[in-house]
Amino acid sequence: MKHLSTLFILLLPLICLASGVVCAQSPQSIAQELAASTVILEITQHNGRRTHGTGFFIGEGIIATNAHVIDNAAKATARLVQTQQTMGIQGYIAIDTQTDLAVLKTDNTNVPALAHADSDTIRIGDLIYTLGNPSGLEGTFSEGRISNLLIGI
Repeated sequence: MKHLSTLFILLLPLICLASGVVCAQSPQSIAQELAASTVILEITQHNGRRTHGTGFFIGEGIIATNAHVIDNAAKATARLVQTQQTMGIQGYIAIDTQTDLAVLKTDNTNVPALAHADSDTIRIGDLIYTLGNPSGLEGTFSEGRISNLLIGI
């Protein structure tokens, strides 16, 4: 991907048939696929405050999240959503506060990486699905459309 976004999304190609438009996968199967690679990050800050955030596996033992999620973190763990499978976070590989992106290293290398689309093919109006943990609401699944493209970040 050439352009990184602070919102992590899975773009789904649509299969157009003569009788109409049909999704290659059902929303339920997409939710299951997303959940298999998405984590809730449990952060303990230096002042003792506990916070949560969302991340997802992008490679073997590698999690992407927003930089603000791990800001001021003293300790962090990750847990696959809708499971009790907890894993330690060894540290970060990269942080870019300008794009609000952080890449973390975990000790679990058995979790599949989330499939992603080529950002150069994204168009306004494309169907997207997200799975995250907003305000601690674990495993929240939503459908939406690309409404704008921010070129050059």
